[in-house]
Amino acid sequence: LLLWNGYHLAKKTEDKNLVLKIVCLLILLALAYASLQILKSNFPRARYRLVVQEYENIGFRPWYMLLEDTAKFINDMGIDKGEFRSFPSGHSILSMCMVMILQSLTWFSPKLKDKRIILGVLGAVFSMIIIFTRLMLGAHYMSDVSAGAIIVSFLTIIYTLIQYKLEGRSIKSS
Repeated sequence: LLLWNGYHLAKKTEDKNLVLKIVCLLILLALAYASLQILKSNFPRARYRLVVQEYENIGFRPWYMLLEDTAKFINDMGIDKGEFRSFPSGHSILSMCMVMILQSLTWFSPKLKDKRIILGVLGAVFSMIIIFTRLMLGAHYMSDVSAGAIIVSFLTIIYTLIQYKLEGRSIKSS
């Protein structure tokens, strides 16, 4: 929905700088989602709640140690395949994307122009609440949510540098 609306908004404006900003935002959000899917597919890890329930042969493993033969657990024990997609936390990645999305609101409203930092902090607070709840529910380990936050933090730094470049400002002058 976001990609669709951003694409149509970009087509309707004459402001080429705004079009570049929207396209960059959409590319970075797509990169965040792609990294989520690639990592989840290549690093099967049992969720914390599954380990606590002490299923046979499902114990704690660091994210980089592959859990072999998850099909056995899924087929023989009837465990949902989503229970082996803990790393990284999709909720932490997608909620951290709110930092970029909220900051992008300043492009469309003159009233919000000076509120970029406040909107970024609100996005970060929202993300921390989501991340904390994922830990409390036993859906993820600290390394799962940290990896998600680190991925999007890196993309947010890239996003910020691109925005400064597109606005014709250097970081030193702000």
